[in-house]
Amino acid sequence: MNRWHRRFCTSDRWLEQVQERLLPATFGAPGLDLRGRLLELGPGPGATTQWFLRRGARVTAVDIDAAAVEKLEQNVPGVTVQLADAGELPYADGTFDVVASCTMLHHVRGVRHKDRLVREAARVLAPDGWFCGFDTPGGIRMRLVHLGDDYDPVDPEWLHRALHAAGLVDVSVHTSARLIRFRGRRP
Repeated sequence: MNRWHRRFCTSDRWLEQVQERLLPATFGAPGLDLRGRLLELGPGPGATTQWFLRRGARVTAVDIDAAAVEKLEQNVPGVTVQLADAGELPYADGTFDVVASCTMLHHVRGVRHKDRLVREAARVLAPDGWFCGFDTPGGIRMRLVHLGDDYDPVDPEWLHRALHAAGLVDVSVHTSARLIRFRGRRP
């Protein structure tokens, strides 16, 4: 992340938006119980992680950035953090009840890597487990925010196909001008 992006993602404004609007709209759906084993992919500074913990989730977080892992371990008590690539998860099939991806898919370069990540998320889900999250569809503003970062906007049509291809059912992908919310359940 570049300096501006890192500063924004730790700002009170972003924290409020994520915790008051984005997380409840995405993870507050009927039938989605957060009190089980939750795997968070690429949690960054932990704004989403704290929210999941407050709802009773037993959170394991994976991040590919060693500095982010260290900061999360220091700043968010109660989370198990592991340095790992979300496209090669070090967990057995069916380990988690929920896999969460909150504004991290756009940091994964290329459809092949994104496909692998979605397949891995589906693989580690227990039966009736949910893969849910939100991301951004792109645009000039997002490109500017990510100058110097890994940035590959999420295509909603690709995401819908990838969730189905990974074997998930009850798939939904909702898109607005500034947000993509998605979910799919492992049968």
